[in-house]
Amino acid sequence: MTKWTPGAEVILERNDDWKLGPQPKVKRIVWRMVPSAGNRRALLERGDADISYELPNKDFVELREAASSASCRRRSPTASSMSA
Repeated sequence: MTKWTPGAEVILERNDDWKLGPQPKVKRIVWRMVPSAGNRRALLERGDADISYELPNKDFVELREAASSASCRRRSPTASSMSA
């Protein structure tokens, strides 16, 4: 764990000095605590988050239907963000 801000975010980074097995493929994970479902949806739509949970069913259905648009399929540049 690189950083922990209670109620805001947790940052996990791979230990590149690890010698007891293969390195994880993911170098960095940023887990943001985002209480508002609307804000979590906006992060997904902008590509600022790759994963979210506890989205209202309406948002999930709309995002799935919009998956053919470039904005909903685009991956974030870092591909390391999670929103909760």
